[in-house]
Order: sequence, then C-alpha cells, then structure tokens
Amino acid sequence: MPSEGKEGDLRREQRQTASSEATVGWEDRGRQILAKARVLNIAENGLALELAEPIPLRTLVHVRSSELKVSASCSVRHCSRSGRKFVVGVEFADGFKWHPPDSGPPPLKEEV
Repeated sequence: MPSEGKEGDLRREQRQTASSEATVGWEDRGRQILAKARVLNIAENGLALELAEPIPLRTLVHVRSSELKVSASCSVRHCSRSGRKFVVGVEFADGFKWHPPDSGPPPLKEEV
C-alpha cells in the first residue's frame, strides 16, 4: 500500500518540504499566462505549488525554480482552494525526475 503518511494519502514517494519561489507558465484559451508561485513541497515526480489563481486539471504547465534546480514541463493533477490562494499539485512530464541539489554522486576518495 503506497500510503504511509496521513490517512488517504496515496503519494508514491516522500515529499520534501520547500519554501522556494517558482515561475509557472501555461496557456488558457489561447492566451499565455505567467504567474509567480511558492513551492510547498517537492518529490522525485512532482511538486505542490501555491498560486493566486486556479489552473484546470490536466493543463500542461512549465515550472521553473532556480533555487530547486527545476525547469520542467508538468501536468496539473490537483487544484484546490486554500484560503485566498490555490494549492496546485503537478506531476513532472517527459521523464523528468527531481533529486535534491546536494544528492549528487558521492565524493571521490583520495588515495593515500
């Protein structure tokens, strides 16, 4: 069973809490929209964003966050109101996988 967190949580992987800024772009009825967002959490296959406006489900968006080293196409999987803002969950597309910036390969050992 994929849920190990709170009841009803069906996430496939662990989320890492974040508080980074991101830019989100998408097309709505022929017009290009660019919005600032706050990244709430991030995982290998997606992230949660807080925005001032909703984005329809299955909309293709592009998310960019230099702090998290993300520039990826995504699909909107979830959108719900949270106070005056909206929480939008997106899944990375095109095989993009996120890894924490400090999780690169282990350092080379010096030979003595």
